Amino acid sequence: MGCTSRLSCSLAFASKLTHPALASLLFPDLLVVLQASRRVVEITERRTVAVGSSVLLHAPEIQNINFTEWEFIRNTTPEFILQYYADYQSPTIYSAYQGRVVFYPENGSLLLQRVQETDTGIYKATVDLMQDKARKTLLEVIQPVPQPELQYSSNLAGSPIELVCVVPEGRVASMSWKKDGRPLSPEKCYGLSGDTLQIRKGEKSDCGSFSCNVSNVISWKEAELNLTVTG
Repeated sequence: MGCTSRLSCSLAFASKLTHPALASLLFPDLLVVLQASRRVVEITERRTVAVGSSVLLHAPEIQNINFTEWEFIRNTTPEFILQYYADYQSPTIYSAYQGRVVFYPENGSLLLQRVQETDTGIYKATVDLMQDKARKTLLEVIQPVPQPELQYSSNLAGSPIELVCVVPEGRVASMSWKKDGRPLSPEKCYGLSGDTLQIRKGEKSDCGSFSCNVSNVISWKEAELNLTVTG
C-alpha cells in the first residue's frame, strides 16, 4: 500500500530510523508534530513500588506491531529507554538502562529492575509512532516504612503517661494504635496527638500490651510495649 501524503511517507520512513536526531534532520516538520504531541501526557496507569524491587510496565495492546519505543519522562523531559523493530531480533537499549531492563517483544512490555527513588516518573510506550494510542504509566518508587519503636514517659499510677511511637526517617502515611490486640476503647478517652498516645491519669486498668502500627501504600511495621502501671 502506497503513501497517501508526504507526512504519512515521512512517518513510515522515520519509523525505520534508529536515531531520533537523524529523523529530525531529515524531517523537521515531523519533529514538530511529534514534539507537540508529547507535551500532552495523559496517565494510563499509576503504580507504586518499593525501592529495590522490579516492576513490569505494559505497552499498548495492539496487534502486528512493527516498531516499539519506550521513554522515561521526568519533569516533562523525555529520555529514550529502548527502541525495537520487529525485523530485528534484539532491541536497541540506551546506555542508562543497559543491564536494568528486560524487553518482551511478544507484547512490548518492559521489566524495570532494581528501581530507585530516582526512577519515579512517567514511562511511555509508543507503538508504530501512534502517539494517540501511547500508554503512559506513572511510577512512584518509595521506601518501605522503617521499624518503629514504642517508648513511654512514665508508668506511675495517678500521673500522666505518654506512649510515643518513634519512627526513624521515612515516609509514613498512617499510624494506628491498639491495646491488647484490639482498637483503643472509646470509653477510656485516650488522647492522640501525632505520634503520641496520652493517658491522662495512669490506672491499674491501663496495664497491658500497647502497639503502634505504621504503614504506607507498600508496607507496614508494628512496635509493641508491655505497660505496667506501678504505685
